[in-house]
Amino acid sequence: MGTKGLLYSGGVESAYLLQTLDGPIQPVYVSYGFPWEGYERDTARRHVEAVENARELVEIEVRHDDPARLRRDAEADEKGFTYVHGRSSSLLTNAAVELSAMGVTDIYEGTLASGDDRFRDSSPEFYESIERALSLGVDDDIEIHLPLYGAEKAEVVAEFIEMDGEIALEETVSCIVTDDPEGCGDCYKCDERERALDRAQQYL
Repeated sequence: MGTKGLLYSGGVESAYLLQTLDGPIQPVYVSYGFPWEGYERDTARRHVEAVENARELVEIEVRHDDPARLRRDAEADEKGFTYVHGRSSSLLTNAAVELSAMGVTDIYEGTLASGDDRFRDSSPEFYESIERALSLGVDDDIEIHLPLYGAEKAEVVAEFIEMDGEIALEETVSCIVTDDPEGCGDCYKCDERERALDRAQQYL
């Protein structure tokens, strides 16, 4: 069975995949120099060490003179959201180059996104296009797998709780503001996590 590459952040979705994908897994963490990445990366290392079929975490550092230039904040519904400019393209490109050099061409990502107007780089068209471009770029057949695409976060949280695997739900990270293990409690990621925890009860 071939090795599966996994974009790994230590968040709920990637931690769920780390524990449920079968066969050998090669997790990859890509950092940009944001404040929350120190704790996130340390958490990712601990997770990977706890899962038997996971290989040592590959860490890629993307350097920018000013990472803050990549950060975008906007208002959406009751909470603002934050995203990193071009991050999906950069994550997949850097991971694919490294993984293909290791002989790994199946790349898994834990996105749930449905491709709404906020995140155009989570649309099916984006993934189809970048899969083709990366295959040409590394001269290999890159396949991007999105096993959680279209699922609700609450469903994944409920399955995570019932799974009772090597990584506990409370050990995962979500915050994109601080490296405090408790999170800031105010960013849209913290809010998304809290709402998912509440709604997960209907699936348990």
